[in-house]
Amino acid sequence: MKTEDEIAQAIEQLSHAKSPKRRGAAKTLRRNAVKTAGQALLDALQKEVRDPRTWETQYQMVMAIGESGYTDALPFLCELASGCDDESMVGVGLGDGLSVCP
Repeated sequence: MKTEDEIAQAIEQLSHAKSPKRRGAAKTLRRNAVKTAGQALLDALQKEVRDPRTWETQYQMVMAIGESGYTDALPFLCELASGCDDESMVGVGLGDGLSVCP
C-alpha cells in the first residue's frame, strides 16, 4: 500500500502534461483501490477522452474509477460506453471497470 503522500502525488499527476505520467498515476490509484480518488479520476478522464490517442491512459483511468467504487461516475461512464465500438480498449475497460463497481 502506498503512503498518503504517494497517493496525493498520484492524484496530482493525473493532470500532468504527459500521458504516460497520467497513466502511471491511474495505475497506482487502481492497484491501491484508492476510494478518495474517484472525483479526481473522473475529472481527469473527462479531459482525457478528448484525445483518442491516449486510449491506454483512458483505460487505466476507467479501471481505477471502478476499483475506487466511485458510483457518481456511472452516468459519465455509461454515456462514454454508448459511444464506444465493441472492439475499443476503452470499451473493454468500461465493461471491466463497471463490473468492479459496488
